[in-house]
Amino acid sequence: MKLSATATFALLLALPACGTEKDESATATVTATDANTNTDPMTGTDPMTGTDPTAGTDATDTSTGEPTTGEPTTGEPTTGEPTTGSAGLSFATDVWAPIMVSECGCHQGGASGGLLMGMDADNAYASMVNVASSNGMNYVTPGDPDNSYVFHKVVGTQVDAGGGGSTMPLGAPALDPAQLAVIEAWIADGAGK
Repeated sequence: MKLSATATFALLLALPACGTEKDESATATVTATDANTNTDPMTGTDPMTGTDPTAGTDATDTSTGEPTTGEPTTGEPTTGEPTTGSAGLSFATDVWAPIMVSECGCHQGGASGGLLMGMDADNAYASMVNVASSNGMNYVTPGDPDNSYVFHKVVGTQVDAGGGGSTMPLGAPALDPAQLAVIEAWIADGAGK
């Protein structure tokens, strides 16, 4: 029979030390414990801690020092890329659909000015975030609008940033201040997908 480390430790504590009488209640607890799960089959609790090992625990997140919620995780792997930043802005919802789909059509079907975004948010995101433009600056540098060439192109500061050409969108009215604010905030917020 294989005992867990906790059960073995409990058993050792229950043995008499140097001739003292053994504690019958401790021995009964250990012998009534399921050796594979270290739980009391009658109560479902760990005899050493008195807790249900299958229930959520009141743990502390060691990175923040805050209590954890005890909520189960989804088990889905993460990609390391944020889906939204602290302000909750996402490329697909806040930038692509309401702004770029209607304003950046030249970059969706062809590589206008060297940038081909494609016809959907995933391709557009992949073609801009942490990707170098023709002037060497990334199209989008997460957290840094001043080092994001796309932002310079839509606000008209591309020449100051070492680039050239016209302000985007070409041949159309400039983006309104609210649209520019969303793009800037999305980039500053970490350029979440």
